[in-house]
Amino acid sequence: MALLTALPVLSQGFRGGPGNRLEYLTGYLSLTETQQAQAKTLFDAAAAANETARGQMTAAQDALTAAVKANRADAELDRLAAAVGVIQGRWRASTQRVQPNSMPCSRPNKRPSMTR
Repeated sequence: MALLTALPVLSQGFRGGPGNRLEYLTGYLSLTETQQAQAKTLFDAAAAANETARGQMTAAQDALTAAVKANRADAELDRLAAAVGVIQGRWRASTQRVQPNSMPCSRPNKRPSMTR
């Protein structure tokens, strides 16, 4: 239940990276060392995935911008725009995996559900 009360604060984001998030969650939710290790693993994996996605996103957006400036065919613009969308979707999925309600230390045997 305490986790649900933390969601509004957590959704505001953490300045300073995953270390601050882990420190905050540890204090706010009284995480055990095992839970802290699980959360750190998730945060580290998400940070690596997001760094990769950031590079891919920059390249995809640059390619789309160049194609627009070069007045390329609509089919090519559509293909490049779709590539940007796929990367954005991967990034969003990666981000959602580290939200507090999806962390194994907060809900050991249950994935979050969008329905009530």
